[in-house]
Amino acid sequence: MRIRTASLRVVAAAVWLSLLATALWIAPVDGDDAYAHSVMAVEQLKCWRHGVMWPRFHPDWNGGTGSFLPSVYAPLTLTAEGVACWLTGEGSRAVSLVLLGGLLGGALLLWSALRTRGIDGGVGWLVAAYPLAAVLARATTTETMALAFAAPALVLALPPGPRSARQGLALGAAVALTAGCQVGMVLMTGLVLVAAWSISAHAWRKGLLTAAWFGSGALAGGLFWWPTVHDISWMARDLLARGEYDWRTHHVFSLASNEELGLFLVACFFAVVLAGLAIAWSARGRRELRPLLAAVAWALVLATPLSFPLWSAARFMAGLQFPWRFLGPATVLCLAGAA
Repeated sequence: MRIRTASLRVVAAAVWLSLLATALWIAPVDGDDAYAHSVMAVEQLKCWRHGVMWPRFHPDWNGGTGSFLPSVYAPLTLTAEGVACWLTGEGSRAVSLVLLGGLLGGALLLWSALRTRGIDGGVGWLVAAYPLAAVLARATTTETMALAFAAPALVLALPPGPRSARQGLALGAAVALTAGCQVGMVLMTGLVLVAAWSISAHAWRKGLLTAAWFGSGALAGGLFWWPTVHDISWMARDLLARGEYDWRTHHVFSLASNEELGLFLVACFFAVVLAGLAIAWSARGRRELRPLLAAVAWALVLATPLSFPLWSAARFMAGLQFPWRFLGPATVLCLAGAA
């Protein structure tokens, strides 16, 4: 019976991946954003070669955003995308293939992390549903790839957490290099929620250690995100001074600005989160749902116009740019909790 079940899972996974690969090949994602970032990453390396390390703000750089170091969005991801685009000479399909590889890698890492911890409930559902959630919720290819590595990171941070400081450092550095600065900053919110989850489960020491180790690992990626923090302060200051930065246009449910993106994000968010909560309810009971409900509620508030006063008052949040980014990590956190 075990062999039969395993065989069925393998067949189901193969069919699922074939359909996903076919869909991405027939209707490739819009690779313009990722391709442009990859090209800009080459320019960044040239600047580093000539000793220009710190950013110099200019309104005309990076499509008018003024960002000088775009590869910090997701350094390893953009490197893979740039190589694929260079090899194929065609941006969208190359980026689609890299996206498929990233989603597959993220799903396998998630499955491995759960199996290592002896967690088997809902694993098949998680591995099948997570790539679909990431594809539907994509805002840009870069961010989708970054979120593909978010699930295993959050799962590894769940109790009992990293088993050593070295594991915690490696985990944080890996996410910093794959998720980059902006998505990585959002993931930190998810990890704070994970630490709160640990503490609420009376694992105070493990929860605090997990947060501390992961924070240290993120600092190890400072070579990539610190210049951008410096750069963003200039970019946000310039846009805010000109009155051109309005977070109202970047909230979900503000469908007039980007109807397709808003519908995809909202539909994916509620579908996956409701399924995750249902599994968690049946497996763990009502008490275990409290951290998940808190994460979902907080993400929803930050992603909707309800939080506009906070975004306007907290200037440091300008570095996150898009409120809807909070839906992705909340979805992943809910999936991890459902396991």
